[in-house]
Amino acid sequence: MIRLTADSPLSAALDAISEPLACSGVCAPDAPLALVLADDGELVVDLADPDGTVERLLAHAEPAPFGDHERTHFDPAVRRALRLRDRGRVRLRGFDPARHGVLAEVEALLSPRERLVAALTDVQIYPPGGHFVRHRDTPRDGDMLGTLVVLLPLPHSGGDLTIREGDVTRAILRDSSGAASDAPIREVVHVFEDMPEETAGSREVRGGEARTVPGDSREAPPGALRWAAFFADVEHAIDVVRDGHRVVVTYALSRSGAPREPTDDRAAPFREALARELAGRELLPNGGVLLLPCTRRVIVPRGSNAGPALRDLRGLDRELAEAGRALGLEVRVRQCVAASEADAPVDLAAVDLARLREALAEPSLAGLGELVTFAEEGHVLEYLAGGDAVSSLAPLLLARDGDESVLVRARARATLIHEACFSADGYFGNEHYDAWLHALVAVEMVIPSLAARGLVEPEPARRVRHAKFGDGTVVSEQRSDDNLMLVVRFDDGQERRLLRRFLVDL
Repeated sequence: MIRLTADSPLSAALDAISEPLACSGVCAPDAPLALVLADDGELVVDLADPDGTVERLLAHAEPAPFGDHERTHFDPAVRRALRLRDRGRVRLRGFDPARHGVLAEVEALLSPRERLVAALTDVQIYPPGGHFVRHRDTPRDGDMLGTLVVLLPLPHSGGDLTIREGDVTRAILRDSSGAASDAPIREVVHVFEDMPEETAGSREVRGGEARTVPGDSREAPPGALRWAAFFADVEHAIDVVRDGHRVVVTYALSRSGAPREPTDDRAAPFREALARELAGRELLPNGGVLLLPCTRRVIVPRGSNAGPALRDLRGLDRELAEAGRALGLEVRVRQCVAASEADAPVDLAAVDLARLREALAEPSLAGLGELVTFAEEGHVLEYLAGGDAVSSLAPLLLARDGDESVLVRARARATLIHEACFSADGYFGNEHYDAWLHALVAVEMVIPSLAARGLVEPEPARRVRHAKFGDGTVVSEQRSDDNLMLVVRFDDGQERRLLRRFLVDL
């Protein structure tokens, strides 16, 4: 396996593309705000009487739990909040994500090739002291892409919605304690990992030390709704509410199946770099597979036997796959497993990585022991106490069909699935190491050989001479029993099939 380093043209082109994690904006309601309940009752959002509005909301609320795998928990140390009992049966009058253009803004950044639908799933109330520690949203199904949060314009301080990617934390939906100004009705802020500090209010955390970065000083007009949307797999948190009540309406963003024409060709730098590599002679000259580790997690419904498809890719990952298809390549989505040194970030320049024939199911993970290998058989040395059995992932791995190259991608993400002592080839001697096994998804592009790309120089014409027929050019070779026959096109235009021993090379 060949790893294309960070300074290779393809990796450099990848990492030069800004990848949106979230977006936020401001819009004005087109009617007085009210939460319409399932029984047709209304909880009017009275901006002139915020305390009364909160009292009415609390009368219809219950403690808000949080999910942990298959279980639901209540723990104020993790989440202190309430939610409306009607939850998903509530409708917010005065705002609609599609009608107000918010959905189109989100699609342009997070789902360029597929329309989204927004379904109201929750109304949450964070009282003074309320918070929600860092977490990821639980996918409702395989079509869920992300979450839209709409902040009702009730006065409060604290309770910022923050997202984290790597070691950077950014606030994307802040409190309502600032003074109003004449800001435009809609302002869309694109939140990128490399977003300039002066354009994004954020709190950055690097090396365990937090610092506040000055944000955009413009505030929403009175009564305006501020919103933020982000991928479901992005870690996010609600900071502690210091005063007042923070009330948000959340929507699940799901893929609709309806195609959308991208407005921004952000994968162009990678497509152009890949086209140049395909026109050269360095990239997999004998053909093979190019793997692009994904930055967004792919949601596959639990118990599904089907592997991820191209449509299941999120954000820029989907755009890169489409870039490969535009160049005529066969593109697939491949699940992989990688072993990296324990207590260290996944470094694709150093990990042992293999493509999976099928996803690692829960029983497969539960059966993995403390010693794991990709080889068919493990060779446990005597000094390993007790002669522990070796768990081999070989039956689940895809046989290598030629050369493989892995693009080293700075923002690639993987999920920890197992801790073990690992050796790729099964020899648990000096070369094995304590490792973490990770699952990840990669875009797999099948690269044709140089010959298939038309880049192989034609072999020089082979000229021969015959004592009777003169000079000619070898067209082909044929073997008949133990005799080598040559088909020769002589300079008089005639083709003749002759024994090799009657011909002399020129």
